[in-house]
Amino acid sequence: MCKFKPVNPKPGKTRVQALCAFAEPTPAGVSEELWKLVNNMNQDAVAHAVRSDWCIMEMGKHLYNKHGFEVDKHEYIRQKLRELGRLCIRGGEVTNMKTIKEYVIPANFMQTVDAVKHTAQGKKGNSKSLPLKLGHSLKRMSMLLESDAIIKGDKDAAEEARAFRSLYDAKWHELVSVTSLKSLNESKWNAPQLLPFTADVQKLHNYLDEKQQQYQHDLKSEASSHNWATLAKVTLAQVILFNRRREGVMSHYRGSDCIRQFVQLCDVKNPLSLTSTRLRKHMATLSKVLNLQETELDQLADFMGHDIRVHRQFYRLPEGTLQLVKISKILMAMEQGRLADFQGKSLEEINIDPTGMWFLLKSIL
Repeated sequence: MCKFKPVNPKPGKTRVQALCAFAEPTPAGVSEELWKLVNNMNQDAVAHAVRSDWCIMEMGKHLYNKHGFEVDKHEYIRQKLRELGRLCIRGGEVTNMKTIKEYVIPANFMQTVDAVKHTAQGKKGNSKSLPLKLGHSLKRMSMLLESDAIIKGDKDAAEEARAFRSLYDAKWHELVSVTSLKSLNESKWNAPQLLPFTADVQKLHNYLDEKQQQYQHDLKSEASSHNWATLAKVTLAQVILFNRRREGVMSHYRGSDCIRQFVQLCDVKNPLSLTSTRLRKHMATLSKVLNLQETELDQLADFMGHDIRVHRQFYRLPEGTLQLVKISKILMAMEQGRLADFQGKSLEEINIDPTGMWFLLKSIL
């Protein structure tokens, strides 16, 4: 088998372009693995810009040396390279710069700012995070160029790269980042907090269990590729729903697509809340009410694949919800004549047991 054969070639014209790209000899100084990764992306003008720009390929080598051994990071590498490729194309519409190397020349700094802003305003709308990502990539690019210049003994080029970083540190936040961060924060403020309803999650569990038994029976009755595929999809959805982990890039089926397909079929109240990402947040958020010890919370965060600081900062119930739960328990205690249980305690000192908390959350969420 040809080692350059695409893993999942796209149909039609894109597939033909990909195969043609694989037929090209690997450029000098570029590993076969990186060349294969680059040619596995969509074969369009952006891919051509990536392959033809020396600096972008140098960034590719840097990222592949750092993350290439992790297959699930390959898409991240392609994304970073495509971002720079889009900058090269879109930036050429408003500046006279043709290569990424020109974007990190100090004298071109204001042109670079204009190009980044123009690139973020693409055909698919204004990307609020792209200017931040491109800024980080350009700063990293200046570091790579400085290292290359030092190795070659080119003091002027090394100094030029350092000068770009000085400008970046002094002016980028003011000219680019502050606007992007403001837009991102406003989007978060205005976005509704969609967490899965407990009843919807239970309904999805039951639906998947029912379909698993049906598809197992179908496969035993007729060993066809269709029956195997339907069972594989429902099994993948069950694994993601049970583990609340990120989906892998090691399968022919996308876990998020499988979840979305079965959510649409099981007639839940709020299908938009039942995505793989929101299901992860659902578990992490509700775990905050269990009064877990430090080590236990750390184990949960590790299982979910993120740092404990991320768990605390981003996966937490809003304070209003926590306070509502505690106040609801006080009201229930008053109704049951057990208010003395909380005598002398503030809201922060009230510990909610998991059973009672689960009952309250079912009614609230």
